[in-house]
Amino acid sequence: MNDINKLGKMTEIIGKFLFGLLVAIIIVVAFAMQLTKYQNNGLSEKIAVMIGTLLCMVILIFILRLIFKPIYNLNSEIQLIKEGKLDPQSFKTKWLISLICSAIVSILPILPSFGLSIIIMLPQFLLLYKSNKSLNQQSNLSYFKDASNQAGRFIHNKSSFRVNFKNMTKQEYLVLILIVGIVIGLFLGYITGENQYFNAIGNRINVSNVNDNSVKVFKFNYLLFFCGFIISSGLSYLLISIKSKKQ
Repeated sequence: MNDINKLGKMTEIIGKFLFGLLVAIIIVVAFAMQLTKYQNNGLSEKIAVMIGTLLCMVILIFILRLIFKPIYNLNSEIQLIKEGKLDPQSFKTKWLISLICSAIVSILPILPSFGLSIIIMLPQFLLLYKSNKSLNQQSNLSYFKDASNQAGRFIHNKSSFRVNFKNMTKQEYLVLILIVGIVIGLFLGYITGENQYFNAIGNRINVSNVNDNSVKVFKFNYLLFFCGFIISSGLSYLLISIKSKKQ
């Protein structure tokens, strides 16, 4: 368990550092862009823009915290289960949420970070694997005891893969709902996006006028992203509520 303790502390530091770094980048970039864009506007317009930017940042930081907390907080959950202060089913739920959040953080920024995000999250995935394996030896908490019989186990013992929604906290509800909403929203935004073409001086041109000097820019469909995010989050909330009542 000493290796898990050291690995847990390291992943906790990495998770908190990444969260703090993203928050700092959001604050600096958001205000810098807005101040530059509206520097020639009146004082009242600048104040309105800053208030709107601040509210957007608060919402974005809140969403980031919901995603990052299950990652850097996994070490604390492991300590609680070792001390007998956390029941097995609750740990299984928290472990699964941490795995999902870790996958999102490592995969979503893969293009802008050139794969660096996956490398940074490797210690977290190693902690997930080691904690699951070690704790399984003591209290049978593993989701996947043997990779060779996963399919057979899923068929014969489906209940072991079920998440107990009834024991989830409000924060865990929000995490799952936001994860589903963000993933579906991003998917819809990307598949409905379009390629736009611009000439050398920055004016948009038709596809028929494209030449070797034209610049192609992919435009993400933000409207469908927000619509998909809101609708899928709402449906997820309803489904989880129904599921928790049945359990």
